[in-house]
Amino acid sequence: MEVPFVCNIAMGNRSVNVFSSVNVFLPWLSGKGKYIPFIPGWRCNKKKSNTEYSLFYYPSKNNNLIYSNNRKSIKVYGDIKHFIDSQTIAYLIYSLLEVDRQKHNETTAHLAACSKDKKGIILLGERGAGKTSILLELCINYGYKLIANDLGLLHFDKKLGCVFINNGT
Repeated sequence: MEVPFVCNIAMGNRSVNVFSSVNVFLPWLSGKGKYIPFIPGWRCNKKKSNTEYSLFYYPSKNNNLIYSNNRKSIKVYGDIKHFIDSQTIAYLIYSLLEVDRQKHNETTAHLAACSKDKKGIILLGERGAGKTSILLELCINYGYKLIANDLGLLHFDKKLGCVFINNGT
């Protein structure tokens, strides 16, 4: 049974196509969701992407979650009332994006970052460790620009080392 395309979710250069016979997810995945505005680089596109990663939602009385053997697709079955706000769907999409990112030397990290004169500072650490406080001091007193707080996309480049990817760029 072919399931209609709903949207494509992208973060950085990675994306997941979302399919469902119901499209109630679109407003939530487009940014109305409670946490989605805080996910770095999250973009909802109405055009299908040429990606190997997909999420399929099937309305059902029985709840089930099936990962493909190659971890490139997820089939979600369940009552729409459990998925109406799309937070679970967004979390599953995020996990597929992270699988793809890690295959390409990228990852999402809990961090804070700032920049000045094309040079940046990335601080990694536990919640409450003072990352944001330190970077805000640099911004206020030394003219740095805050470019990430809480989550950021990192890429490891063999020549450059760790590179911060701000909002997918």
